[in-house]
Amino acid sequence: MEGIPDPKDEEAHAAAVTAACADIVARVPGGVFLLFSSWKLLRKVHGLLRKKLPDRPVWAQGASGHDALVREFEAAGDAVLLGVDTFWQGIDVPGDALSCVVMVKLPFPNVSSALEEARRRWLEENGREYFKDWSLPRAVMKFRQGFGRLIRSSTDRGAVVCLDSRVLKKGYGKTFLRSLPSCRKLEGLDALEKFFHPIK
Repeated sequence: MEGIPDPKDEEAHAAAVTAACADIVARVPGGVFLLFSSWKLLRKVHGLLRKKLPDRPVWAQGASGHDALVREFEAAGDAVLLGVDTFWQGIDVPGDALSCVVMVKLPFPNVSSALEEARRRWLEENGREYFKDWSLPRAVMKFRQGFGRLIRSSTDRGAVVCLDSRVLKKGYGKTFLRSLPSCRKLEGLDALEKFFHPIK
């Protein structure tokens, strides 16, 4: 999605992500997953989004187990649930209770962590490239897993939105898109709204 500022400007980035998510939720009649790759951004957006969406349940993943939260989300039918990491995989919510999945950012590993820095050094010392041989394949796999949260049965329908413009602007974006099953591509949020509210 265009118009999301660089994450380095944390306040502007969080405000833009919040506004985009609120706009998407307003167009989706069922439940919505918002998938993050950063706890810090999740908490900031959760606080802002609750104020923008007073008529919808807006919940965030906590540090403890999430089974009860997922059950509440499914029972509500039109809730908004913000999640990190484990919510990209292994969550099964069939039907309209999950109508839309929003990936806030392409799920690349945090390159500034000590573990990823050590992994990068090891790969380079062994003649391999950190981005091509580790970071990109891992992110693509997680992207596929996030996409897979949506369609859990042959009767399910819904939409996936990626707010990270790199999926269209960067050369490696094609790798992410090619990893997905064949599906219809929507152009913009007006098309998203028509998808859920077709003109009779």
